[in-house]
Amino acid sequence: MNAPNPAQPEVYTWSDLTSYWDCPRAWSYGRLGFRPAQMNDAIVRGSLVHAGIRAHWLQLPIRDALAAAVQEGQEEQAKRLLPESLDLINRYIAKYGQDIVPVAVDRLYLWPYLVPVPALPVAGGHPDLVGFANGKLVIAEHKTAGNPDLPFLDHMQQVDWYALLVAEATQMTPQLVYIDVISPDYITRIERPPKLAQAQYVWYRLQELMTVSLKDARAEPHYGYHCRSCWFFKPCQTLDRGLSDRGILDSLFVVQPERNVTA
Repeated sequence: MNAPNPAQPEVYTWSDLTSYWDCPRAWSYGRLGFRPAQMNDAIVRGSLVHAGIRAHWLQLPIRDALAAAVQEGQEEQAKRLLPESLDLINRYIAKYGQDIVPVAVDRLYLWPYLVPVPALPVAGGHPDLVGFANGKLVIAEHKTAGNPDLPFLDHMQQVDWYALLVAEATQMTPQLVYIDVISPDYITRIERPPKLAQAQYVWYRLQELMTVSLKDARAEPHYGYHCRSCWFFKPCQTLDRGLSDRGILDSLFVVQPERNVTA
């Protein structure tokens, strides 16, 4: 596994927070960089759609971006999903692809600490798109789903956290947030002002999470119905039997190379 790079601090994001709330043990596996060698169609399709929309806003060739987004072992799966993914991308571009002037596309924003310490973790996030629409600064987040739950997506504080993060990092307060929902049935947008006060809650919780050790989290599984669809169900079962999970992790998972965390 990769050794930590002291020049690149570990970044804790909204996804870390929601993953930890679901199950600290599963979160610890994710922080270590493990992902299944085989993903389901929804995740691969979502990755392709995000890559294509990102390329659109960056004015890059979309097909080249889709090819680069395919991970090892997913070639045939991605080839099968390519026509549907391109259709979703083109439908999104036709409806919303011209109404924002991009400022930042999938850029990492970090919380502006008064005294940055490279060796310590930081809070941050990657908004899908920051730009101007009709003279207003907006944050846009793209969500792909087969059967999207619009009230739930609107209730999520992810895009509000991004708005607060951009405001703190740039001293420019976003005036609107867009949650662009991209599904086979429809392309729609939730548009509203950011809830910056509620987003402070995310900041407080991330500060707490950055003090949690992976060893402690690994020893704290949260059992429930979500276990049935958890990527890490088999290694978790193995740990609960008092056995090493290393063999299952090596056979069923790969390690994301960008992770700089040791076990």
